[in-house]
Amino acid sequence: MLSKTNIHGSLRELVRQDERGKKMATTTLKREEIIQKAEKKGRMALVDPVPDPTEAGKAMWIQNIREYFTEVCDSMVNEYNAQDMRGDILAGLERGFEEVIRKQPEMDVPVEEALSLFRGVFKEIH
Repeated sequence: MLSKTNIHGSLRELVRQDERGKKMATTTLKREEIIQKAEKKGRMALVDPVPDPTEAGKAMWIQNIREYFTEVCDSMVNEYNAQDMRGDILAGLERGFEEVIRKQPEMDVPVEEALSLFRGVFKEIH
């Protein structure tokens, strides 16, 4: 079981407890560490890095991106009790996934078009 404590805005503490509520271990994360974790999750995202070239394929990709990254962000905000860091977490996720998109070979959808679509989704999420 986890309980979360917000520590002065720049640090986050996760306290692990056993079934009886006894404190087992504490992990303190700095703001930068949470952002680094977000970037890593962006790089490891479980969505296609470029959309299918059809209009329907692009629409589906945009929806998948929106749903996936909203869920990952919400999960991280809850995990680290970091409601005040939502924008920072989203920015980290965005940087990480942009890196993945940029590394893609040229396909039916140019990398710049995929980046443009992706950035549009993230503007909506922010």
